[in-house]
Amino acid sequence: MADSLNQIKYLALAQACDEILSNENAVQAYKQLCAYIEGCQKMDAGDQGNWEALEDKVVVWQPFEHFTPHEVLETIEGMAQGIEEAMKSVLELAKEGIIQETIEGRLDSDMNSLDMVELVEIGHQAQAEHMTHHIDDALSAPRPTV
Repeated sequence: MADSLNQIKYLALAQACDEILSNENAVQAYKQLCAYIEGCQKMDAGDQGNWEALEDKVVVWQPFEHFTPHEVLETIEGMAQGIEEAMKSVLELAKEGIIQETIEGRLDSDMNSLDMVELVEIGHQAQAEHMTHHIDDALSAPRPTV
């Protein structure tokens, strides 16, 4: 299980690197950027790094040219985390869809025929209904009198 999650994290990181770094091998450039920033931090806690030191090893896309190397690293890692969280959210919705279809007796016993996109939609609807019920319950609860 941990290996699968690590693969998801790696794919998210690779996607984020491709969005920000224009190197042919963006993940390799990311690793060089990490090593460089780590070295900067060991030498001086406030050093954000500079692009001259990285020469052509790490090249950022134009919208990120004004970022420091440290800011680029933080942006990549933040994007990767967002992608990973989105993937996990979709998996949770699929799980909820499977649960709902099982409860309703509609889940096909042939797991090869599962329509995961449909199960995600069902999971999303179930969560939305669950939230609506909680909101309705909260709104209809008696209010304390002062």
